[in-house]
Order: sequence, then structure tokens, then C-alpha cells
Amino acid sequence: GPIAPQGTYSVRLRVGGGAPQSQTFRLLNDPRSKATATDQLAQFNFLIKLRDRITEANEAVISMRFVKGEIDDRLKRAPAAASQELSAAGAPIKTNLSGVEAEVYQVKNQSSQDPLNFPIKLNNKLASLNGVVSSAPGAPTAQAVQVFNELSTKLGVQTGKMRTLYDRDLAKFNELLKKYGLPLIDTTPKPKVAM
Repeated sequence: GPIAPQGTYSVRLRVGGGAPQSQTFRLLNDPRSKATATDQLAQFNFLIKLRDRITEANEAVISMRFVKGEIDDRLKRAPAAASQELSAAGAPIKTNLSGVEAEVYQVKNQSSQDPLNFPIKLNNKLASLNGVVSSAPGAPTAQAVQVFNELSTKLGVQTGKMRTLYDRDLAKFNELLKKYGLPLIDTTPKPKVAM
């Protein structure tokens, strides 16, 4: 995450059932830096917004992959009488989600050389911007803000398409699943429990 700006902070620690202990400390600016406290705070706030958009991009990819896997699961579990109808409804959802995913994440990357062969996508562009802005203390440049706004808008278009697919097409698919007594598909991946 982003480096905290200079200022006064406090930390609180509780060990076992004991009473919490608190300590206040002051985080100082790197003496070699010319960045003001205001510049550092502007950088920190910008990097938090950027982090949140990167997280949104990555969570969208995880969700789309999960939903496509769930569709495959329901098609495998479908009774023979439902197979054709569910396949016809599920295939376009998977295709359209794959199209959205390919705009958010470079799906062709298989090795460390592949980013040289295939263009980077939104999540990688946002992550690269993060590296540029966090490379030195100081307020983000006007160009960095402009790039962020452009990438953020493009990401919003893609996540909007994903939500539309979920709200419209996946909702209809869930109605078919209900009709055939199959579990409905939720768009939120379930955490894997380690045994």
C-alpha cells in the first residue's frame, strides 16, 4: 500500500485478554525529500483511490471467472431434458463475460515474456500508474490524474457491462436453474476453506 504521509499516529495493541496498550508516534518526512505534508497527503489519497480501482478490476475478473465456472458446473449437473435450454442460455453469458474480462485483464499472458507480445489491459495500466505515482514523494501530476480518470472511466464501462450481464442475462439463467431445481448462481466467489 501507499506510504503513510508524515504526521502523528497512534497504535493500539492487545495481547491475549490483557488491557490494550497505546503508543503515539510521529512519522517524519524523509529529510532528502522536498515534498510538503500537503503534497504527501495528496499523493496518499490519490494512491488509495488508485488502489481501490485496481482492487475493483481484479475482483471483477475473479467474479467473472467464478460465474463462468458456476455456469459450467450447472451444465454438468443439468438433467438431460434441461441440457439444451441451459446451454443455449449459458453460452452467450460466458462469451460476453470473457469479452469483458479480456478488456480488464490480459487473458493471453502465460509466461513472463507474454506482456511483450500482448498489450496490457486496464488492471495492469492502473498498476503501472501506481508505480509511477508512488516512485517519489509528492503530489500526483496533472497527467497522472488525467490518466487515472481515463482508465477509471474505461474500467467503469467494463464493470457496468459485467453488472448488466449479471442483472439481465444471469438473472434469466437463474430462473431456468430454478425451473430445473438446480442451485442458483451468486456472483460473489465463496472463499475456499483450507482443511
